[in-house]
Amino acid sequence: MKMGRLSAWQENDHIRREGTRNLVEAALAVGGVQTFIYPSFAFVYPDSGDRWIDAGTTPVQSAATLDSTLDAEVAAASFAGNEHRGISLRMGAFYGPESPATWEFLSYARRGIAAFPGSRDAYLPQIWIQDAARAIIAALMQPVPSGIYDIVDDEPLRRGDMFDAVAHAVGRKHLRPLPDLLMRMLLGTKYDDIHRSLRISNRRFKAVSSWQPAVTNARVGWGRIVEESRAAEPV
Repeated sequence: MKMGRLSAWQENDHIRREGTRNLVEAALAVGGVQTFIYPSFAFVYPDSGDRWIDAGTTPVQSAATLDSTLDAEVAAASFAGNEHRGISLRMGAFYGPESPATWEFLSYARRGIAAFPGSRDAYLPQIWIQDAARAIIAALMQPVPSGIYDIVDDEPLRRGDMFDAVAHAVGRKHLRPLPDLLMRMLLGTKYDDIHRSLRISNRRFKAVSSWQPAVTNARVGWGRIVEESRAAEPV
């Protein structure tokens, strides 16, 4: 509820920037550490419409709440060399049973509200949390070269398609987005980062590892979440 305030990002930025740098320095000092992996954030790219993008082809477009994660990527890259690997994994928006934000979105959806900013035509990069965890393990255990990789679903959906899938899963005809002005008030400057259309490809990471997401798109994922929530309800 505080993500619209820049002051609320101070601790987050401190962990990303200083925390990552301290860990890199400690890993180098202690010796014996071969791989350093930083879980980054995929929303660092500019609004790209329908175009496929990834870390190998698309420059970043930073913002106040994104600078710290890019600084952390630089720290991870500084670990690379001398038989060390420094890897940053740019994660899509997490969703899955382990995510509190997932259940919050679902609670709004059951009331007919799509509590997420951006045009219905804009692509939303997401990643099933367990697939994100598997990607980290793959980067650690497999000979993935140093660099930056995107960890997202195989098939990024437009926001409208995702809203329709969730609406169908909860038994509604459609979801009604919150007014744009209200979303801007709630999210502050973060709105400009999250509302971008980002059709991100995971092809580069799949090319250097055996990782394959178990959940290929949000239609499948949100269906699973709703089914799990129903199974957990008392009879």
